[in-house]
Amino acid sequence: MTTLKYYDLSIDTPLSFPTGKPVEVDELIQCALLERQSVPEELLPWCRLREKDIDPLGLRKTSKWEGYMSLIIWSLSGRLPLRAEVLRGRQVLMALPKILKRDETLSQLAFGLLPYLLIGFKSHLENRFQADSNRVADIAKFLGRLAVTKSPEFESFLCAHRGKGGSEKFYLVNDVHQQQATLALHLVKAIGANNPWSDRAAIRWFQQGTTELAHLNMFPELFMRYVESGAVAELLLLLKRHVSQLRQLDTVPTREILFAVEDLDPRSYAVLDFLSQHYGSQWRQIDYQSSHFRHDQVVQIALEDTLPLMKRQMPFYSTPEKYHKYLKQKSVLIARNSVAASRTNSSIQTDLVEAVIERFYEMQSMHPTAKALYETAFYYLWGLHAEQSGSFAIGLDRDHDRFQSRAWTLGVQSAASWSTGHKQNVLIYARRNADKSKSVHLRDLSIRQFWR
Repeated sequence: MTTLKYYDLSIDTPLSFPTGKPVEVDELIQCALLERQSVPEELLPWCRLREKDIDPLGLRKTSKWEGYMSLIIWSLSGRLPLRAEVLRGRQVLMALPKILKRDETLSQLAFGLLPYLLIGFKSHLENRFQADSNRVADIAKFLGRLAVTKSPEFESFLCAHRGKGGSEKFYLVNDVHQQQATLALHLVKAIGANNPWSDRAAIRWFQQGTTELAHLNMFPELFMRYVESGAVAELLLLLKRHVSQLRQLDTVPTREILFAVEDLDPRSYAVLDFLSQHYGSQWRQIDYQSSHFRHDQVVQIALEDTLPLMKRQMPFYSTPEKYHKYLKQKSVLIARNSVAASRTNSSIQTDLVEAVIERFYEMQSMHPTAKALYETAFYYLWGLHAEQSGSFAIGLDRDHDRFQSRAWTLGVQSAASWSTGHKQNVLIYARRNADKSKSVHLRDLSIRQFWR
């Protein structure tokens, strides 16, 4: 019988099992049937199924395999999958190397690990990029790499925790949404804990802290709201608060699954160093569309795929008049925020407040194509690092766009070209649904953008 370690992926219908508790899959399903107030009508024909009746690959009596997998998914998440979503599970299994399909761990893979992947990651069969979805082949590659990794390390980068919309979108939220954040952590923990090839894993989330680079991972309009109102010290305290709250998510720490929230600055400085080394100290002022760098592969991705997305951060990067307007106010704004910081009882020093604003102005002076290049280089270097270190990349940041996939893959290819041990590394993105409805369907589950 397959035993999985239970991590609740529901919003409001957890079962009575403790977090991380080993439980037989049949027991899990029966508990869900008893404890949930109602069972979806679509699942009723399959309620008497037992694991002994199911072929792990689903090659025989495929309808039973689909019904049983639907029961597991519903038990773990309280959500009902579409048939197409369940079929993706069989397609992932079929895409695995033959040795894994014959492995003794197959049942553990099919009924212990795969359900969590189907809940957490939307996928498609076509071999092309789709926003907010992953190729089935990439999910299979992810599993193939798990099978040969002794102690996997999962890395994710997080965005600033801002409000939902309207006036709120220009301010950071006071508190990280604990329930949504825990959901994301449970997903990654479940992958590590139910990995049939290793009983140890590490999870590293990178979040912007209270440093002079504080502005880098938020919209410029958001940062300027705090600058103009003399509240940069307040913004820095909120960033510090968010990091602290994320670190407190791990209420059931174990030696087998290590969780850490780390400072994003080292990765950001690595990007800035890369850009200076490859494109010169004046890289911010270059128009890359008309420069001799335009045939550079990273630059090509920036111009073709990233630049159109930068419109969300305009006019800061496209209208010099806007920048010069704020530049004239710079000394006044710095003084206003320094005075405000000195009058508070916070731990935020006035010299840090001044440094944050100075670095903001330094970055805002860049050409729009340079801003696109910065964003592209971030993902390029993430792919480079992941291939060199062997870490696993799980996207939890807000957007999943073509430029991220292209840049990340180029980084992997660049690292692989320097060594003989190409690891077939992939970046997979968790589900995102902007609506966050209370629907009972799996397609409406959202795991990324969990701070809202």
